Amino acid sequence: MDATQAVFNIGVDTGGTFTDAFIADDAGERWTVKVPTTPHDLTVCFCAAIEASAQAVGLARPDLLRRTAVIRFSSTIATNTALTRSGPKLGLLVTAADQQALYGVAGTVAGARLAQFIEPDMITGIAEAVSPGGEVLLSPSPDEIIAAVRDLLERGARLLVVCLRHSAVNPANEAAVGRIINASYPRHYLGAVPTLLSTDVSVVADDADRMAAAVVNGYLHRRLATSLYKAEDDLRATGLARPLLIVAADGSVARVAKTRALATYQSGPAAGVHGAALLARSYGLGAALTADVGGTSTDFGLVVAGSPVRRARIDVAGLEIAQPSVELHSIALGGGSVISVRDGTIGIGPDSAGAAPGPACFGLGGSDPTPTDAWLVLGYLDPANYLGGRRRLFPDLAADALLRVVGAPLGLSADQAALAVAEAAVQAAAAGLRQMLARPAVRASIGGVSAADLALISYGGGGGCLLPAVAVQAGLGPVYLPVLSPVFSAFGVSTFDVQHAYEARMPAGQLSGAGLDPMGPMDPTGPVAALVAAARRDARGEGFDPEQAQLVISVLAGDGTVVADGLEPGQVAAAVQRIGLAADQPVLVRLRATCAVHQPGLPRRAEVDGSGPPPAGQRSVLLSAGRREVPVYARDRLRPGHALSGPCLVESSGSTYLIPAGMAGRVDHFGTAILAPGA
Repeated sequence: MDATQAVFNIGVDTGGTFTDAFIADDAGERWTVKVPTTPHDLTVCFCAAIEASAQAVGLARPDLLRRTAVIRFSSTIATNTALTRSGPKLGLLVTAADQQALYGVAGTVAGARLAQFIEPDMITGIAEAVSPGGEVLLSPSPDEIIAAVRDLLERGARLLVVCLRHSAVNPANEAAVGRIINASYPRHYLGAVPTLLSTDVSVVADDADRMAAAVVNGYLHRRLATSLYKAEDDLRATGLARPLLIVAADGSVARVAKTRALATYQSGPAAGVHGAALLARSYGLGAALTADVGGTSTDFGLVVAGSPVRRARIDVAGLEIAQPSVELHSIALGGGSVISVRDGTIGIGPDSAGAAPGPACFGLGGSDPTPTDAWLVLGYLDPANYLGGRRRLFPDLAADALLRVVGAPLGLSADQAALAVAEAAVQAAAAGLRQMLARPAVRASIGGVSAADLALISYGGGGGCLLPAVAVQAGLGPVYLPVLSPVFSAFGVSTFDVQHAYEARMPAGQLSGAGLDPMGPMDPTGPVAALVAAARRDARGEGFDPEQAQLVISVLAGDGTVVADGLEPGQVAAAVQRIGLAADQPVLVRLRATCAVHQPGLPRRAEVDGSGPPPAGQRSVLLSAGRREVPVYARDRLRPGHALSGPCLVESSGSTYLIPAGMAGRVDHFGTAILAPGA
């Protein structure tokens, strides 16, 4: 199909060093691009990725956008805000009677971690009370609320969070506080006070859990909202007709207006795991580890039976938050991690050179050595062909940095220092992988499966230089190097549907259909009908036919145990009656609405005759066994059926792969290089 007539699907993933884009059209064509990440303003690199996508396709930017059905954006704005502590100063209104006992701010580990996001003296108690059963015992006083808000604002609060005890059971008092604040500081005034109610973020019954989620969401909200609306406005002004869709870590996307900041935390790494799940399903893999090596970090995940292993809570700067995501273990090791020597030992990270100034070899003013500098000195990377020739690397700058920081204190030459750094990176990644395997959720998911029976799906710009050797070190099974591995998280982004979750907490008696035929139609005035109406309203707002939205309901007991799952709305009453829950037992009803969006699959190619591809050349590479000439293959010339045997190098425009000695394999019909020791 002519590009001018095609319909396009774009996925963008922002990493610490590079921002990647994956573009596919409805005729099966694919393009990939990489641009430097701009940490000062991530919308700049997002716009640059869209411009580069237009150039790759061969269209002007407005023409590409007019023909684009969907753009999904996985942003690190929320993650960066948490890591750099760059969120606004918050004020928190809580129930006065339980201010210390309930919220545990002073003298506890949880309190110390929460204090990273809100200063303890910015928490104010107000008189109000709701019983555990939801009865309003004391309504909040407007005068007290306004006095408390005024005090918080005078002390510098720029966003207010309200979390009152038992509001998950009955949010009436929280809603009243919100109305009082909005009436006193209306939005059309310059002094308007953004106010976030905890029940707008979470309906978790535990007040401390709900408060932590609301506080962190409030801390991340402003910068994310400003940036994402700016990005969407730019796209709409230049031709995009549909809403920009923002990626959440639970495997869903939604338009900016329906996205919660907390849901985007670690969405990029999660997207890579979802992409790996698609690959695992395609190969019928029972269990596979995933590893994404970027410029700043390495993120490990796990896929079992074709699905990501999930977790109900995420870790934000040591604070556990009730927010669903995939099981991830991140370590501060990437191609741009800063190298140091402490007490005679090589350390990698946690600091990163980032995209600017970047590793010393970038020649942009950076003087700190990184694994990328070591890989360049060792000969893994071609200084004239980095990122497909879009950036030139300087081996002399890399060697000088390695000699100064590593060689001088350890008595090593530049070559020896580079080899030591590369080995330290392999050891650090292998240690991180073992930490991942030791996590209780991972052990429970894989049961007695040994490391040798686990495949490793490797991706990310730095994965090719590092992970095959890590797999050998850790005794893993086959290594899968997808053809899209340099932009694999951006590809993973493109596998997500539009999804929204709706929750309501209530006594089981409200669901059991008392007085109704349990096999009859859904009660049009009941709580399930209200959730369904909200889901269909939002589906219409996203541009979908609301009747085409897939609605699935789960019912959870008060302790979070799922007592019924996979229900259609009309099946809830009968399911609750069948389970036999007491009428006064509190339950959480969770509805997930899914609207399918076009998803490109893995690319397929026909096999070729012959056992091996012609090498594009040779390069002198320093390995642990000494320096030798190894063949170099161009990734875009590899075809299904081609065989590879280490040691050799495979180069693409987004990554370079070092296949170690003793590892061999072949390229299959998906373009994936499948390698194994002794193959």
